[in-house]
Parts: sequence; C-alpha cells; structure tokens
Amino acid sequence: DEPGVVIVRHRPTRPRRDWVRVATVENGRMTFEMKPYLLTCEYDDLMVIAADSFQDLEMVEAHAQDEHQSLENVVDRLFPELAKLSPQGTVHAATLYSGVNVAMRTPPGPILAILRRNYELMGDNYWVASGRMV
Repeated sequence: DEPGVVIVRHRPTRPRRDWVRVATVENGRMTFEMKPYLLTCEYDDLMVIAADSFQDLEMVEAHAQDEHQSLENVVDRLFPELAKLSPQGTVHAATLYSGVNVAMRTPPGPILAILRRNYELMGDNYWVASGRMV
C-alpha cells in the first residue's frame, strides 16, 4: 500500500514426494521419465520438470547451440519423449514449453506456431502427433 515498500512473506511448505517428469540424458539426447521426486515448493503440475544432473542437461543445451538446431527440430524431438508419459499420447502446450526450455530458451509463441502447423489439437491445449488420433 505504501509506495516504495515491498513486503516479502515466507509461506512454509512441507516437503513432499510426488511423481513428476524428470529430464535425463541418454546417449547425448534428452529424454523424460516419471519418477517420485522430493519437492519443497509449490509448482504447476503441467510445467514442473526435475533433473538428476544439471551438468548433463547443460551439455545437451550446448550441443543444440553448437549444431544450430532449429526450434522445430527440438520440438519434434522432445514431443514424442513427453507423449510417451501420457497413456493418451498427448502433450500439453505448457509441458512442451517447459521441456523445450530445458534444451533451448525460447518464448511460447513460436512453440505454439509449430504445434498448430505440425500437430493436432485434442482440446484443452493438449496436442497429439499428426495422424495419431486418440
């Protein structure tokens, strides 16, 4: 209420173990798996991605930059990795955005454009690979 004054409040959260997407590196490529993970903060279920080794993920990101990989290539490589975690084979746009941003920093607009061009919308911002209706 007072100009120039910022109030910071600590909201304690209990650590809890939950199933989340975990980014790992296999044969130099990023992949995802669902694993129980200890979380000590609030998070968005659609966007949370944990990592066992940030160093391995940094190497994948550096490789993508060195190879000048296109955003479309990164999306096309990560989409099936994320889709395999869903029984329906779908990926939410927010989840894809989080996954892509582990490998390559980018705003959501270009990712959504690639989704509209190359994938099929199933509803509620869930997408499936073209030709694979669930």
